[in-house]
Amino acid sequence: MPLPFLYPYDPLGNFPSNLIEAELHTVSAMTDPEQANFIVPRAAPYYLIGCVIRTGPLITDPALVEGTDYVHTHHFVEASQSLNKLVYGSITFLNRLYTGNVYITYQTLGGPYTLDDYSVVTDLTRSLYCIRVVTWAQIVGVPVSFPPVPHPHDTADLTGMADVVFALNALVVAIQGNTGNVNSIVATLAQHLTGGASHTNDQVGLGLVPNYAVATQDDVDGVATNKLMTPEMTYHAIQRFNTGGIALLDGSELIKGIVRLATSIQAANALTPRNDLAVSPESLWAALAEYSRQHEIGIGDLWFTTVVSRNPGTWLGYGTWVRVAQGRFPVGYNSADADFDAELETGGSKTHTLDKTELPAITLTTQLPVRTGGAGGPSTAGALTRSATDSGTADYESELLGDGTAMPILPPYIVFCFWQRTA
Repeated sequence: MPLPFLYPYDPLGNFPSNLIEAELHTVSAMTDPEQANFIVPRAAPYYLIGCVIRTGPLITDPALVEGTDYVHTHHFVEASQSLNKLVYGSITFLNRLYTGNVYITYQTLGGPYTLDDYSVVTDLTRSLYCIRVVTWAQIVGVPVSFPPVPHPHDTADLTGMADVVFALNALVVAIQGNTGNVNSIVATLAQHLTGGASHTNDQVGLGLVPNYAVATQDDVDGVATNKLMTPEMTYHAIQRFNTGGIALLDGSELIKGIVRLATSIQAANALTPRNDLAVSPESLWAALAEYSRQHEIGIGDLWFTTVVSRNPGTWLGYGTWVRVAQGRFPVGYNSADADFDAELETGGSKTHTLDKTELPAITLTTQLPVRTGGAGGPSTAGALTRSATDSGTADYESELLGDGTAMPILPPYIVFCFWQRTA
């Protein structure tokens, strides 16, 4: 009696019963920098072909992009080799902080390879540094043998084997007509198939290809010199190289080996910087240009220099600038002082003429000569004392103090050119 599998074994990847549509998963961000952000479909393992991840349940909802938003992990190597189709067990998000609901449509492999609970996958491979190289069979422990897949061939496809085709046709004719020496035909065919000289590399067009077996993962990890690489094993080798499979004396580096180059937009994104991309000179300049743009002097702000001819529009390479505060001192804004409580407020002068109210309060005492009356005429000798019988008038003399010239009030100064950005 067959086992009650959740889904039938689907070696061709086309069973309608094995198609899972819009399976909901909630993705949570990883706060630990050494933890990978990945999910395991509930009917894993699944075929790579036909797997679609969307942000909503409808086919019109946006789809995530493989290689940009996520990669397939927990490669089921044995199934891929046996079925000649890539089979995986999990989906890892390249942005560890990715959150939200995703809807996965995929074709499950089914049979004994699909289990009820995959929490062990999450528990054993949450590490960011091993998830890309750990295989499905290593974690889950599912059977790694597969029944043969039917693959009929027409005789017209057997190019380069005319002798085999001729012998098979003769065998068919002999059996159908019950004539001829069937045993002789069978012996000839067996000799043709087993003879060491029946087919050489040159006869089948492979004269320059060594007679090596296909490399396995162990061959790749051990750097075997007598095996041939398939695209699948080449992909595995690149994964191993990128995740520390080869010692490069760079154990402290996050990225090594063959990596994807960042686009100019990705390199200049300072809000969510990536740690899985390399920069080229072009994208580095884009990142530096964006950094410089974010640190430009703002419109309305000032820039000053001691070089009169140095226009910041040319010197800094951006903005429209005008010279301001020519012949004026700058002073700090003070909301509590009516003289300095408005932007670009002006006032003051280089000189000042004092008026009477600004003079210090002082008393001047002057001793003047006395002019006496009578026929004797005026007397101007020295300071005279007026007697009780003498009479006359005092002659006062006045003297002008100052001439009203304005005085300078400039403190010690140094000259700068002030520029204001207007656009």
